[in-house]
Amino acid sequence: MTSKERIWCLTLAGVLSWTVSAQETTPRLLRFDPSVIEIGTVRYDGGPVTVDLAYENIADKPVTILDVRPQCGCTVPEFSRKPLRPGEKATVRVTFDPSDTYGEQKRYLTVIATNGDYRKFNTIGLHGQVERDQTEAEIRFPCLLGRGIRTELGTIGLRKRKAGETVTRTIVLYNDAEEPVKLSWKGGRRVKGSLDKKTLQPGERANLTLSYRTRGLRPGDFSDELVIRADGKALQPIILKGTIE
Repeated sequence: MTSKERIWCLTLAGVLSWTVSAQETTPRLLRFDPSVIEIGTVRYDGGPVTVDLAYENIADKPVTILDVRPQCGCTVPEFSRKPLRPGEKATVRVTFDPSDTYGEQKRYLTVIATNGDYRKFNTIGLHGQVERDQTEAEIRFPCLLGRGIRTELGTIGLRKRKAGETVTRTIVLYNDAEEPVKLSWKGGRRVKGSLDKKTLQPGERANLTLSYRTRGLRPGDFSDELVIRADGKALQPIILKGTIE
């Protein structure tokens, strides 16, 4: 390494160190109390559960929430982008749909806020238990696609993305039938993927790993379909949903 290269590396390291230090020392903007709400025990067929998470502007300038990003499609946030003055309070409303879930649930969302000078992130969420009166297979894989083939979710959330990103997801397929099933799949031109098993014995699982290309999509919500075939017959489509910034 030449002396000029050493100087450049040291300068870059210094800039990166300063950036990390600045991010760590900038004060927080919002305080959520509590940041995670307990919803107790709910039934999967009892309908959506809505909670309000209260927060306060603890900065010395007005703060605006830019976005609230959920972990998955079963939680939907509602929030205001109206600037909040120092000391003011407001709430983020989160609606949780337990219909495709079971057991212990920890669902988190990321709140992105700014005071005009910098951004800060808060993690909020809810915690509880979802009850079901079904077999273990029905609980673990609540979405029945048809012909005994089950999966965890009928709708796969790809979250908010920038155009051009490639999103990777793994879908687990479970054979709840009493006979072996030959599997195949078909997706749109944006989807590529592979199955790790082509034939599923009763009680076996297969992983379908997908890559979804968002290049060329316009800003806004988008959706696509993925069709699983069992012994050559098309099952109920799996929906892929997301948003382009």
